[in-house]
Amino acid sequence: MLTTDAIRNGQLEAGRRKGRRFNRYARYASDPIAYAQEVLGVRLWSKQEEILLSVRDNPLTIVKSSYGVGKTYVAGVAANWFWDSFPNSVVPTTAPTARQVDDLLWAKAIRTQRKHPPIPGVHQLRDPNNPDHYAVGFAAGKTLISDEFGAQAAQGFHSEHLLFVMDEAAGVRNEIWRSVEGVAVGGHNRVLAIGNPLVTTGPFFEAAKGGRW
Repeated sequence: MLTTDAIRNGQLEAGRRKGRRFNRYARYASDPIAYAQEVLGVRLWSKQEEILLSVRDNPLTIVKSSYGVGKTYVAGVAANWFWDSFPNSVVPTTAPTARQVDDLLWAKAIRTQRKHPPIPGVHQLRDPNNPDHYAVGFAAGKTLISDEFGAQAAQGFHSEHLLFVMDEAAGVRNEIWRSVEGVAVGGHNRVLAIGNPLVTTGPFFEAAKGGRW
């Protein structure tokens, strides 16, 4: 029969085990470039490093560039860094279509960068000891009522440490943009929007030309 002291000691040890995995990444919270090199084993070029530092330092980061410069890849680095480095962090990621979420941001960035990735087709990172610590990928659906991945879902993400990533952001619907800007209000809430500067209207265009991002 367990004594009270034995139960208490067991609870303390469980708590230490719970935090151990993420405590080893805590030193990278202020250095995402070192995280990319030492944890993920990737080396970034100067513009990609600028993006990571902007996410670290600024609530809102917008990236305007053409195809083939590695912006989706560095968005994956940012998502992995944020989730690993901050306990209780929440990292929602979205794109205009399910194919873009699966084939680009998760399959070619987030999943391939991790030593122990989720299986193909799964767009989640979960802390087995903490249900409030997760990353998730979803497509911005066309309807708000029947599609659980519409703007209503975007409004449901809240955390002390929140990074919301929008890939191909020029194609993300207006409702999602408004929802994202509404939830990113905490002291350590971040939004990263990346896309190609091909559109001349809409929230991506307005954010790109405005002074807030």
